[in-house]
Amino acid sequence: MRTGSFYYFYKSKADLAVAALEKLWKEEWKPALDEAFSSSLDPLSRLTGYLGALHAKITEQKQKHGKVLGCPICSVGSESAPRRST
Repeated sequence: MRTGSFYYFYKSKADLAVAALEKLWKEEWKPALDEAFSSSLDPLSRLTGYLGALHAKITEQKQKHGKVLGCPICSVGSESAPRRST
């Protein structure tokens, strides 16, 4: 894709990042959190289930990539935050 066509769809790289995170939220994160924290489960089961799933995902990432991957939201935030001069 040429630069011109990129800017046809997105005003900036930050807009692309927001669109990608919104897609992740709608399609993966929110459904998983809704299931993990369902009101049909008792509070302790909600918490232990969520933390167990999080641990399993982190363990899988470490085995696959040799390291634990960072949080995409924090990564985008740190990349798009204004730089301070020292």
